[in-house]
Amino acid sequence: MLTKEQAHAIAQQLKECPFCGLKPTPRIHGAGDKAVNPSARCVTPDCMGAKMPSINLDVPNDVHGWNTRTPPNGAGHRPESQ
Repeated sequence: MLTKEQAHAIAQQLKECPFCGLKPTPRIHGAGDKAVNPSARCVTPDCMGAKMPSINLDVPNDVHGWNTRTPPNGAGHRPESQ
């Protein structure tokens, strides 16, 4: 279980939403210094990112997945053979 301080630090490391460019909003609650189910999500109205599932800040794969971006303009994409 993360502490609230750890969860806030992880939330600060999140990249901006790839759709609207704003940082996800963290939701960090719990008794004392323990963070219970800390998460973050885009809360921009009508943004596609706001329709995606929350990022679980205590699940490293969720954080990594959010921070992973596809290369722009298809760079690194192998074209189909013709």
